[in-house]
Amino acid sequence: MPAEFVGLENIVKNLSRYDFDGIAVFRGKEEPFRRYAEEGETCDNLIDAFEAWASDMLESNSNNFQTYKVQLYEYPDGAKKRRGTVSFSFQLVATPNTNHFAKKTDSFQPGADMVHKDTMIALIENERLKNQLYQLESRLSEIENQNDEDHEDDEDENIGMIGAIESAVKDKLPQLIDLAIGLLTTKKEPMAMSLGANIDEILSEFRHINPNIDSDLHKLLNLAKTKPELFNMLITQLRAM
Repeated sequence: MPAEFVGLENIVKNLSRYDFDGIAVFRGKEEPFRRYAEEGETCDNLIDAFEAWASDMLESNSNNFQTYKVQLYEYPDGAKKRRGTVSFSFQLVATPNTNHFAKKTDSFQPGADMVHKDTMIALIENERLKNQLYQLESRLSEIENQNDEDHEDDEDENIGMIGAIESAVKDKLPQLIDLAIGLLTTKKEPMAMSLGANIDEILSEFRHINPNIDSDLHKLLNLAKTKPELFNMLITQLRAM
């Protein structure tokens, strides 16, 4: 899913439209930046602090194509804690257009078009899985923020579940690139990954990816019983991959 705002200038311009007294930046479950207004400060001070952080990020990595999420907060009169208001996704640097790669293949020998297509299919699938993982992590971060004071034990369980799913999905991403490389070097049909003939063989193979699969499945069962809405969201995301 493309970011809503790309480039520091566009991000800052959008921030200037709102009145807020807190700002945080998320990258999945990570929170690389958070700042609340101190006494006498306004949202302009918070925007300056965000812009300084973003400039440091660009200085350290001018090819930062990561997608982030920003969350704005306000402290309503009489409220005991801040509440989240506006949120949007952004990229400090736009993801490069892959069309230039296609142009470079025009002068290749016969068969180069097929090589290019196979590689690009793998890269596109890789990016799609990353975006789905980001959306899942962002949604679960919102759920965790809403319940950060009342359900600490449930949060720990959800985080463990997210970590298990994230680990399994990330371990599969390199296989997409391996598939493309295999297509470059052989004409044979790619071998489908065998998950075994029964549940024991499937679990045995899964343990090589995630040694804690038994504990994670137990948590998944508890999640299905206690929070079916969150469970269905996780299953829907996995089925779409």
